[in-house]
Amino acid sequence: MIDFPLLPEVASKSAWILGGVMYFSIIFLYYKWALARPISPSDYSKKNGFVFLVFIYCVLAIYTGDWSHLQMAVRESVGTEYMSGFGVERVYHYLANILNGNYLLFRIIVWGTGLFFLLQSFKASNLDPYRCLFFLFGIYITAFAYSRSGAAHAIFYCGFVLLYQEKRPDVFPRRIIGLALIIASVFLHRSMLILVAFVPLTMIPFNRKTSVFILLGAFVLALFWRRLFSGAMEFMVNLEEYAFRIENYEELARSQHLSFDLNGLFYLWYKGIIHVPFWVAIVNLYKLINQGEVPLSVQAIFRISIILYVFIIIMLLTYGSASAFYYRYENMLYIANSIMICYLYQNGHILRRKYSMLFWICALSQCKDFIYRIFFI
Repeated sequence: MIDFPLLPEVASKSAWILGGVMYFSIIFLYYKWALARPISPSDYSKKNGFVFLVFIYCVLAIYTGDWSHLQMAVRESVGTEYMSGFGVERVYHYLANILNGNYLLFRIIVWGTGLFFLLQSFKASNLDPYRCLFFLFGIYITAFAYSRSGAAHAIFYCGFVLLYQEKRPDVFPRRIIGLALIIASVFLHRSMLILVAFVPLTMIPFNRKTSVFILLGAFVLALFWRRLFSGAMEFMVNLEEYAFRIENYEELARSQHLSFDLNGLFYLWYKGIIHVPFWVAIVNLYKLINQGEVPLSVQAIFRISIILYVFIIIMLLTYGSASAFYYRYENMLYIANSIMICYLYQNGHILRRKYSMLFWICALSQCKDFIYRIFFI
């Protein structure tokens, strides 16, 4: 049996303890407010202190696997040409040079930008951004804080929601801004190209007649995704470097298998729970959409979530759970999950007890990294 390094040794136990203390402190400080049903639809509290703590948590995510890799890329980018194979997009290379390799300031700008657009995506969905952020924090914050791709996801979803605004006097400029943000997200992380390619499919109404066509489109894109990437990203990255990274990811996926030791069991627990919000949201929203009760932006989130989920399953079956092709696209689903679940709860389509139970079950799975690293290593 091959030991599958699901949780690579990239940080000391003290770093995991610090991350765990911050995570649990924020959760228990705000859980009563965030899980309470507002008395009226306008009865939402502004929690800027909570946003600040989440920001600090993301900036100081020293326990995550990407912390040391990104720090090295930032430092080595200073005073060099971009096409030197640092593994980051141009915008981060230029930012690192502007900041003279200051990694802390680099993270403040990148994750601060991501958090800003994350809140804007919630606001554009007519949801309380602070309660939505709490749901995402409790369940998906490690994925958001882990990689610079979190900022790209937030910018994409903000643009995507603006693209599907209801008719209003300023709808046209908002949609132009939304389209610009969607395009901009590709320059913040290379993997976003596939998600952007799915956008045209979301413009097709999702019903019994069109669902097969939409899902078939996702399947075809999955089959030809590598060719799509190589052609469209020629101007963004050295293709020789890109080909090397693709080969690296594929080799990593082939060489690793899931073990049934304690590490593997923690991973199975996490994967068995983390997709529950998606299915709860899809089942409930499908009924409401057929009744014509769901806003256009949330309907669009519903569509792209299903398309993306099909693509994720194809990546899982093709490359396995160890592959970056799987987990990178899986991480793209988390903001959409938060929007859908919080829409259902805020509008009374999910009872408080069900919402609270769903949150805590999933939040416990989020704790697996902290529990494993602090107590079993």
